[in-house]
Amino acid sequence: MPVRLRVLWLLRGDRRSASSRLQGYLIHDELRKKHSDIIESKLILAPPVWLYGESWDGALCKKLAEGATGSIVVMQKLIGQEFAQLPRLIRAAGGKTVYVHCDYDPDNLIPFDCDAVVVTSRVLADWYIGHGHGVVKIIEDPNEFAWEAPAPTREQTTRLIIGWIGHEMNWGTLDIVRQVLVEPEFADFQLVTISNHPDATLRWSPEIVKQTLREIDIGVIPVGRGIAAEAKSSNRATMFMGAGVPTIAGRIPAYEDLIRDGENGFLVGSAEDMRRSLRRLRSRRLREDMGRAGFCDVQQRFTVDASAEKWIHLFRELGQRLTPQTNSARTALAEAEFENAIAMRKLSWQTGNCALARKYAVSAVHTAMLHPNRKRIIRVCKAALYNVYRRMIKTKL
Repeated sequence: MPVRLRVLWLLRGDRRSASSRLQGYLIHDELRKKHSDIIESKLILAPPVWLYGESWDGALCKKLAEGATGSIVVMQKLIGQEFAQLPRLIRAAGGKTVYVHCDYDPDNLIPFDCDAVVVTSRVLADWYIGHGHGVVKIIEDPNEFAWEAPAPTREQTTRLIIGWIGHEMNWGTLDIVRQVLVEPEFADFQLVTISNHPDATLRWSPEIVKQTLREIDIGVIPVGRGIAAEAKSSNRATMFMGAGVPTIAGRIPAYEDLIRDGENGFLVGSAEDMRRSLRRLRSRRLREDMGRAGFCDVQQRFTVDASAEKWIHLFRELGQRLTPQTNSARTALAEAEFENAIAMRKLSWQTGNCALARKYAVSAVHTAMLHPNRKRIIRVCKAALYNVYRRMIKTKL
């Protein structure tokens, strides 16, 4: 009977952070839902906000490493001196590490100390391989919205709604779209933007994105220049196409690998390409056919289940060389979980999220009290546990 692998996730952001959600929370949830017989998946670091630097001290990193014996630890975009020591500590304790990255980040050397690197595009894969990493896997971002059918195609050929979804850092890429839409031929098109940029039509949230996707006629994804833009994943294209929305995308490798120009979407490299694509997409029939073709392609290749299967394959490869788990490692992991819950509770209070702080406090108490070795854990963390209880009583939890 195959050994049940234990996977520990250290994520840099909360569920509102796209990279943490797509290559962290969604995969963890899928493993627990459908593959718990072969994978024991545990969220260890699931912070209330995006982490910009140190959030763990050296003692907590060492405690986690002790608890990672016989485990595979996934580090998602983590940075900072304390996290930089983790891969070596975990390897010394008999565990394995996987670093997940979706952006070009040449100054971050942590991935090179990990046993494997997971990236979301072939450009990133080629970069890591070219710089000497021996185990690099491409696992594309899954399409998180599981629609049963393409979005209905509206009858009109004028006043069509164009949708753009993106981070404020990519706001400037919209210039090519705005340039075309001010022209008389395209002045009837309406541009709707969803972003954290202050000038966006709608403030970004997963709920707003899901609601709006089915209400737009055309999705646009203009791109920037340079290797940072070329290394991007296909997730924005699969988001539109997976909803059955005909998509116009810039020419980067991830989009070129997905889009067959003129069939399941359009690839553009200039304002004239944008004009030509918008002109053709006035046709209701073409929007419907293109939306359906894109929908079918995404449904076949970019489901959460398909991504989880690729992760499982990697975990099995790494699991062949793992040191067996020990009771002392399990106790150390419980202690690390407790101390992390305390650290995240403090961070939640500092960021003003009192409800989440109380949630972490409850998690800390449960971790300590429900573990078979709770006497030792409570003894080791006695002062911190006392403070948790005091805070819970004070806030009438």
